[in-house]
Amino acid sequence: MPHPSEGYCLKDATQVPSVTEVIGVLDKGRALLLWANRQGLKGIPLNRLNANAQESGTLLHKIVLDAILARAQLQPLADPALGQPYHSARLWMEDHTIEPVSVEEQYVSEKHGFGGTPDLVSITDGRLVVQDIKSSKTVYREHRLQVAAYFHLLHENGLPVESAWVLALGGGYPIYEEVWARHLEMYWEVFLHMLSAYRLLKQIGD
Repeated sequence: MPHPSEGYCLKDATQVPSVTEVIGVLDKGRALLLWANRQGLKGIPLNRLNANAQESGTLLHKIVLDAILARAQLQPLADPALGQPYHSARLWMEDHTIEPVSVEEQYVSEKHGFGGTPDLVSITDGRLVVQDIKSSKTVYREHRLQVAAYFHLLHENGLPVESAWVLALGGGYPIYEEVWARHLEMYWEVFLHMLSAYRLLKQIGD
Protein backbone atom coordinates (compact mmCIF):
# COMPACT_ATOMS: atom_id res chain seq x y z
CA MET A 1 0.00 0.00 0.00
CA PRO A 2 1.67 3.23 -1.13
CA HIS A 3 1.87 6.31 1.06
CA PRO A 4 1.87 9.74 -0.62
CA SER A 5 5.30 11.37 -0.31
CA GLU A 6 3.74 14.64 0.85
CA GLY A 7 1.50 12.86 3.37
CA TYR A 8 -2.26 13.03 3.75
CA CYS A 9 -3.86 16.45 4.23
CA LEU A 10 -7.29 17.82 5.05
CA LYS A 11 -8.91 20.43 2.81
CA ASP A 12 -7.41 23.17 5.00
CA ALA A 13 -3.92 21.67 4.37
CA THR A 14 -3.63 20.22 7.88
CA GLN A 15 -1.47 17.11 7.69
CA VAL A 16 -3.00 13.95 9.16
CA PRO A 17 -1.60 10.48 9.84
CA SER A 18 -2.08 7.45 7.65
CA VAL A 19 -3.95 4.34 8.74
CA THR A 20 -0.66 2.43 8.96
CA GLU A 21 0.96 5.15 11.08
CA VAL A 22 -1.95 5.00 13.53
CA ILE A 23 -1.83 1.20 13.71
CA GLY A 24 1.90 1.54 14.41
CA VAL A 25 0.84 2.46 17.96
CA LEU A 26 0.40 -1.29 18.49
CA ASP A 27 3.33 -3.01 20.17
CA LYS A 28 4.40 -5.66 17.67
CA GLY A 29 7.84 -6.05 19.22
CA ARG A 30 7.55 -9.63 20.49
CA ALA A 31 6.21 -11.08 17.24
CA LEU A 32 8.86 -9.26 15.21
CA LEU A 33 11.59 -10.34 17.62
CA LEU A 34 10.62 -14.01 17.34
CA TRP A 35 10.47 -13.77 13.55
CA ALA A 36 13.85 -12.03 13.38
CA ASN A 37 15.34 -14.68 15.67
CA ARG A 38 14.12 -17.49 13.40
CA GLN A 39 15.65 -15.80 10.37
CA GLY A 40 18.91 -15.23 12.25
CA LEU A 41 19.12 -18.92 13.09
CA LYS A 42 18.93 -19.59 9.35
CA GLY A 43 21.91 -17.27 8.85
CA ILE A 44 19.92 -14.57 7.03
CA PRO A 45 21.05 -10.98 7.82
CA LEU A 46 18.09 -8.91 8.99
CA ASN A 47 18.85 -5.90 6.79
CA ARG A 48 18.92 -8.09 3.68
CA LEU A 49 15.77 -9.90 4.75
CA ASN A 50 13.84 -6.67 5.27
CA ALA A 51 14.92 -5.28 1.90
CA ASN A 52 14.07 -8.52 0.09
CA ALA A 53 10.67 -8.80 1.80
CA GLN A 54 9.78 -5.23 0.98
CA GLU A 55 10.85 -5.53 -2.65
CA SER A 56 8.99 -8.82 -3.14
CA GLY A 57 5.85 -7.48 -1.45
CA THR A 58 5.85 -4.32 -3.58
CA LEU A 59 6.43 -6.30 -6.76
CA LEU A 60 3.66 -8.75 -5.90
CA HIS A 61 1.22 -5.89 -5.25
CA LYS A 62 2.07 -4.31 -8.59
CA ILE A 63 1.74 -7.55 -10.58
CA VAL A 64 -1.57 -8.55 -8.97
CA LEU A 65 -3.17 -5.10 -9.16
CA ASP A 66 -1.96 -4.53 -12.74
CA ALA A 67 -3.54 -7.84 -13.74
CA ILE A 68 -6.82 -6.92 -12.04
CA LEU A 69 -6.87 -3.53 -13.79
CA ALA A 70 -6.21 -5.27 -17.13
CA ARG A 71 -8.93 -7.81 -16.27
CA ALA A 72 -6.41 -10.55 -17.00
CA GLN A 73 -5.33 -13.70 -15.18
CA LEU A 74 -1.80 -14.04 -13.84
CA GLN A 75 0.55 -15.96 -16.06
CA PRO A 76 2.86 -18.77 -14.84
CA LEU A 77 5.51 -17.59 -12.41
CA ALA A 78 7.57 -14.77 -13.93
CA ASP A 79 9.88 -14.11 -10.98
CA PRO A 80 11.09 -17.02 -8.80
CA ALA A 81 11.64 -14.58 -5.91
CA LEU A 82 7.86 -14.26 -5.55
CA GLY A 83 7.41 -18.00 -5.01
CA GLN A 84 4.35 -19.10 -3.04
CA PRO A 85 2.68 -15.67 -2.78
CA TYR A 86 2.49 -15.47 -6.58
CA HIS A 87 1.01 -18.97 -6.78
CA SER A 88 -1.53 -18.06 -4.09
CA ALA A 89 -2.49 -14.91 -5.98
CA ARG A 90 -3.10 -16.94 -9.14
CA LEU A 91 -5.37 -19.34 -7.26
CA TRP A 92 -7.34 -16.47 -5.73
CA MET A 93 -7.83 -14.69 -9.05
CA GLU A 94 -8.93 -17.90 -10.75
CA ASP A 95 -11.53 -18.59 -8.05
CA HIS A 96 -13.16 -15.14 -7.96
CA THR A 97 -14.76 -12.67 -10.35
CA ILE A 98 -13.12 -9.30 -9.76
CA GLU A 99 -14.27 -6.04 -11.34
CA PRO A 100 -12.02 -3.17 -10.16
CA VAL A 101 -13.62 0.08 -8.97
CA SER A 102 -10.53 1.80 -7.53
CA VAL A 103 -6.93 0.64 -7.14
CA GLU A 104 -4.54 2.27 -4.66
CA GLU A 105 -6.49 5.53 -4.57
CA GLN A 106 -5.88 7.93 -1.70
CA TYR A 107 -8.69 8.99 0.63
CA VAL A 108 -8.86 11.34 3.59
CA SER A 109 -11.33 11.44 6.46
CA GLU A 110 -12.24 15.08 7.14
CA LYS A 111 -14.40 13.92 10.02
CA HIS A 112 -11.80 11.86 11.90
CA GLY A 113 -8.54 13.28 10.57
CA PHE A 114 -6.61 10.42 8.94
CA GLY A 115 -5.84 9.17 5.46
CA GLY A 116 -5.37 5.86 3.72
CA THR A 117 -4.80 4.10 0.42
CA PRO A 118 -6.69 0.80 0.18
CA ASP A 119 -5.16 -1.70 -2.22
CA LEU A 120 -8.38 -2.54 -3.98
CA VAL A 121 -12.05 -1.62 -4.07
CA SER A 122 -13.88 -3.95 -6.40
CA ILE A 123 -17.07 -5.75 -7.21
CA THR A 124 -15.90 -9.22 -6.22
CA ASP A 125 -18.33 -12.09 -6.77
CA GLY A 126 -21.12 -9.54 -7.16
CA ARG A 127 -20.40 -7.52 -3.98
CA LEU A 128 -18.78 -4.11 -3.59
CA VAL A 129 -15.90 -4.73 -1.18
CA VAL A 130 -12.59 -3.30 0.01
CA GLN A 131 -9.62 -5.65 -0.01
CA ASP A 132 -6.08 -5.36 1.25
CA ILE A 133 -3.38 -7.67 -0.09
CA LYS A 134 -0.69 -9.02 2.23
CA SER A 135 2.37 -11.16 1.52
CA SER A 136 2.14 -12.71 5.02
CA LYS A 137 1.21 -16.35 5.59
CA THR A 138 -1.82 -15.49 7.70
CA VAL A 139 -4.11 -12.61 8.66
CA TYR A 140 -3.08 -10.61 11.72
CA ARG A 141 -4.96 -8.30 14.05
CA GLU A 142 -3.41 -5.18 12.53
CA HIS A 143 -4.66 -6.25 9.09
CA ARG A 144 -8.24 -6.40 10.40
CA LEU A 145 -7.82 -3.00 12.02
CA GLN A 146 -6.52 -1.64 8.74
CA VAL A 147 -9.44 -2.79 6.60
CA ALA A 148 -11.94 -1.67 9.26
CA ALA A 149 -10.47 1.84 8.99
CA TYR A 150 -10.60 1.64 5.17
CA PHE A 151 -14.23 0.48 5.31
CA HIS A 152 -15.30 3.60 7.21
CA LEU A 153 -12.95 5.85 5.23
CA LEU A 154 -14.56 4.72 1.98
CA HIS A 155 -18.09 5.17 3.31
CA GLU A 156 -17.27 8.74 4.31
CA ASN A 157 -15.95 9.35 0.79
CA GLY A 158 -19.07 8.06 -0.95
CA LEU A 159 -18.08 4.45 -1.64
CA PRO A 160 -20.61 2.27 0.24
CA VAL A 161 -18.60 -0.97 0.35
CA GLU A 162 -20.50 -3.92 1.78
CA SER A 163 -17.62 -5.65 3.52
CA ALA A 164 -13.90 -5.65 4.20
CA TRP A 165 -11.50 -8.46 3.32
CA VAL A 166 -7.84 -9.31 3.86
CA LEU A 167 -6.01 -11.47 1.34
CA ALA A 168 -2.89 -13.19 2.75
CA LEU A 169 -0.74 -14.76 0.04
CA GLY A 170 2.38 -15.87 1.89
CA GLY A 171 1.47 -19.54 2.28
CA GLY A 172 0.93 -22.23 -0.30
CA TYR A 173 -2.69 -21.17 -0.77
CA PRO A 174 -4.58 -17.86 -0.44
CA ILE A 175 -6.26 -16.99 2.86
CA TYR A 176 -9.19 -14.73 1.99
CA GLU A 177 -10.77 -13.54 5.21
CA GLU A 178 -13.83 -11.32 5.61
CA VAL A 179 -13.97 -9.26 8.80
CA TRP A 180 -17.43 -9.98 10.20
CA ALA A 181 -19.76 -6.99 10.46
CA ARG A 182 -19.89 -7.04 14.28
CA HIS A 183 -16.12 -7.36 14.55
CA LEU A 184 -15.69 -4.69 11.89
CA GLU A 185 -17.40 -2.15 14.15
CA MET A 186 -15.35 -3.29 17.14
CA TYR A 187 -12.10 -2.95 15.21
CA TRP A 188 -13.24 0.50 14.09
CA GLU A 189 -13.77 1.52 17.72
CA VAL A 190 -10.29 0.22 18.55
CA PHE A 191 -8.84 2.18 15.63
CA LEU A 192 -10.48 5.42 16.84
CA HIS A 193 -8.96 4.89 20.29
CA MET A 194 -5.58 4.25 18.65
CA LEU A 195 -5.98 7.46 16.65
CA SER A 196 -6.50 9.34 19.92
CA ALA A 197 -3.47 7.59 21.43
CA TYR A 198 -1.38 8.46 18.36
CA ARG A 199 -2.23 12.15 18.73
CA LEU A 200 -1.50 12.16 22.46
CA LEU A 201 1.86 10.49 21.90
CA LYS A 202 2.68 13.09 19.24
CA GLN A 203 1.86 15.86 21.72
CA ILE A 204 4.11 14.23 24.31
CA GLY A 205 6.83 13.89 21.69
CA ASP A 206 7.13 10.12 22.05
